[in-house]
Amino acid sequence: MTSLINSKDQLLRERAASVIPGGMWGHMATRYLGSAYPQFFERADGCRVWDVDGREYIDLMCSWGPNILGHHHQAVEAAAERQRRLGDAMNGPGEVLVELAELLVKTVAHADWAMLQKNGTDATTACVTIARAGTGRRKVLVARGSYH
Repeated sequence: MTSLINSKDQLLRERAASVIPGGMWGHMATRYLGSAYPQFFERADGCRVWDVDGREYIDLMCSWGPNILGHHHQAVEAAAERQRRLGDAMNGPGEVLVELAELLVKTVAHADWAMLQKNGTDATTACVTIARAGTGRRKVLVARGSYH
């Protein structure tokens, strides 16, 4: 892989280091990436992403989430736009939350109910809380250096 020294990515790393603790949010700390690996991306489409220097990559990480349909999937974009027009930052959930939970319970044979979480940390916290309540145990085994 080509070094990104003297690249737009490198310049952004330097700028970020002066205004963002650790140079980046969360688990994306720049100190863990060598100079050959891009930190900043400009766009994505389908299964591909482009860094700020225009290099194209296949997004094997699914952008750190359940992005199984790829970036800019037309059906997802249309649904997101319809919802955005209804309201994008309301104080409570909409009917679509109940509809999705009903669909999940109907589709997954062993599911009696569904809980939706906004991120991996919230999902992990919910799982640990449920496991503790169900087992009566207080301790949780963790792996050093793991995420979540």
